[in-house]
Amino acid sequence: MDKIDIHKGIMQLKKIKIERWIIAFEILLLISICILHALKAGHYTNFDPINGTFQNFNPVRRLLSGQIPYDSFQDYLGLGHLYIGTLATLLFGGDYQASLIGFSFLTFFSLALISLMVGYAIFKNRKNVLAITNIFLIMLLVQPLFFTNALLGTNEISAAVHYALGTGISARFVRGMILPISCWIFYVACLAYTKIKTKKENIARHRYAIQVCGTGFIAGFCFIWSNDYGISCWLCICIMMFFLMLSRTRKIGKSFLTALLTMLVSFVSIFLLVEIFTLGNFPEWLRSTFGTGGYQLWYFNFKKSYYLYDVDFSFIMLIQAFLCLIYLANLFRCRGTKNSLIRYGILAFLNMTSFCAVNEYCMISGGTSREVALTVLFFTIIYEIFYVIKLYIPSYNRVQKIMLVISAVVSLSWTISTFKEEAIFYKFSIKKGEYMAALGGNMTTRYKALKETDKFLKDENYFATYATAQEVVSGIFQPSGTDYIIHVLGDQQRQDYLNEFTEGDFKYAATIKKSYEPWEYWIERANWFFYRELYRGWHPVYANSYEVYWERNTSKDTNVIANDCNINVVDIDDSTKKIIIQADSEINGIADVYIDYEVKKRDRLLAKLLFRTDLKVKNTGTVFCSDKALESNFLRDASKEYVPVPVVDGYGEITLTANPTESATLLLNNAECSDIYLTPLHYVEATSITDKAGKAVISVPKNKQTKKLLDSADGIIVADTEYPISKVEESGKRLLVTVMTGRTPINPDGSVLQNNNMLQLTD
Repeated sequence: MDKIDIHKGIMQLKKIKIERWIIAFEILLLISICILHALKAGHYTNFDPINGTFQNFNPVRRLLSGQIPYDSFQDYLGLGHLYIGTLATLLFGGDYQASLIGFSFLTFFSLALISLMVGYAIFKNRKNVLAITNIFLIMLLVQPLFFTNALLGTNEISAAVHYALGTGISARFVRGMILPISCWIFYVACLAYTKIKTKKENIARHRYAIQVCGTGFIAGFCFIWSNDYGISCWLCICIMMFFLMLSRTRKIGKSFLTALLTMLVSFVSIFLLVEIFTLGNFPEWLRSTFGTGGYQLWYFNFKKSYYLYDVDFSFIMLIQAFLCLIYLANLFRCRGTKNSLIRYGILAFLNMTSFCAVNEYCMISGGTSREVALTVLFFTIIYEIFYVIKLYIPSYNRVQKIMLVISAVVSLSWTISTFKEEAIFYKFSIKKGEYMAALGGNMTTRYKALKETDKFLKDENYFATYATAQEVVSGIFQPSGTDYIIHVLGDQQRQDYLNEFTEGDFKYAATIKKSYEPWEYWIERANWFFYRELYRGWHPVYANSYEVYWERNTSKDTNVIANDCNINVVDIDDSTKKIIIQADSEINGIADVYIDYEVKKRDRLLAKLLFRTDLKVKNTGTVFCSDKALESNFLRDASKEYVPVPVVDGYGEITLTANPTESATLLLNNAECSDIYLTPLHYVEATSITDKAGKAVISVPKNKQTKKLLDSADGIIVADTEYPISKVEESGKRLLVTVMTGRTPINPDGSVLQNNNMLQLTD
């Protein structure tokens, strides 16, 4: 009998050892899949100047250079994004190419972590969940027909899961990574507590205090991760503590006290962690975090949420909400035991946090951010279906073995094949484009613009509204510490940004070209606090394919018309006003209009459901943007602001609307206009100048704005000399401007546009 027991014990140990090797092998495969997928993102170091990959790399680059977070710079996406992004970038090399790979890895790995967490909660079998996750990752990468057409279900879920194949907008999967990370932290903490308790029995006396303090500390860690999923995690952890204690004790008072104590501990945790990660800049972090949240209520040009009933109760989100309630009910039924906490508590927490994060984003900014939430929902449903199927399979052990074999074969096949392709690409293939040492790889687009602009700058510092590859090539940083102007959110942040711009020691300023990116029309309107100072004291001198560079005015530069216009306010109804600017018919520019206004709630039942109002400002005069919606912006519900009004041929108008119109009225206390800035509508970009006998032909990009300005212009200034315009002709995507030059050619050696290709028009 003893020999049989020993034999069983040996066999059991062998089984455990084999299982550990299988788990290690599956983990190795998973990491390999994520890395090999991420390597594709670094093939070329191209970038998008607007909301692109430099939103990830800029804060990482600053941290790696020794700058202190929230002292020298801020990361709009949160401390979690900053530090885990920096770690990933360092692991892959530390440069821009490494950040492309690193953030792609984090995004895809976040998807895998969600799958692992949901799967483990349901199956409690690590090797099976790892195998399923690896199979899923390969299917997502290979895209077999049954996977795309059947397994992913709705278009919404399909789009959400596919979002993880790239870094996407604003690193949403990296921000949402805190969901599985927080669960794994709780899991490891519980294992550690159990292990310590076996050695130190007295520790069990302090179990309640340890639970509250430990949970509060983790909740604080979640809070500082990001503004969306981080804060939602923090809130839902406190809710889960209340519900878990209620499940175990059935006492509402004690449950509420536990949640309150957890929240208080989390505040201490937030303070300590922020002080550590920002090296003592907690006040600056706090100001940035809540300044950002306050401005997001009205700043962005999304469809807005105004009423309490604007909560996202769509079909797909309600499924997630009801699943959460079912898991909470089961947790309560099981009295919050350890097993039920894993089986139901984790899933309730993941889906609750997802639902909260989606609605936090929806209610505050009006936008949609469902990618992580729907991924959690997808894996929850898929694993629950697998669990039900498992109950009805008599030979489940055999199925497990088959699944492990399939996982190994499929994963190894893809890994080896992709490894060969990546090795050939990185080591042996001839890369397209040109190698940019500062970025760490080859570029196929914009490399000419970067090199030509670097020659133009001649090592001069500059202030860009969007800091991207040019700063890296030039070896500088955006002076204000905020790399994207759309992240300057909060009154104090705006004042600091403006002070740096007006008082800073740099030769040039840089903005995005409207002809390259129509969003620049909205950026100008939404950040008029900056552009009114730019247009008042600067003028454009150089443009590359996506940016315009500005230089400070000298005493001879006059680009402001003061006190030479009339303003008229037209009442359309009690929620809408039109402001009309009239000046001399030859004037083209942007009027700087001061408004003092209030948006008030109506005295009606529907208005009582409002949680916010705002003011929409829309250009209803001459519109140059291809997308009319981008020539409008939102303002807070009451303020004294300057707003832009484009004036063309002496006329301009904007329409002010209190939102929502059915529940709000507009009180316009004052409207004034004293200045019209000529610069925005008096310069054109020249791409070439061809001298001919007694005349020259200047080639200009064709767009609605340029065509209108040239129709109104009498002359053009090249190299400080004014030349009369004789005719303007269209030629494909260009406008050919013929000017009379006399006997002296404008561009004899072809270099006249090298340092000044922005030419001023005269009336």
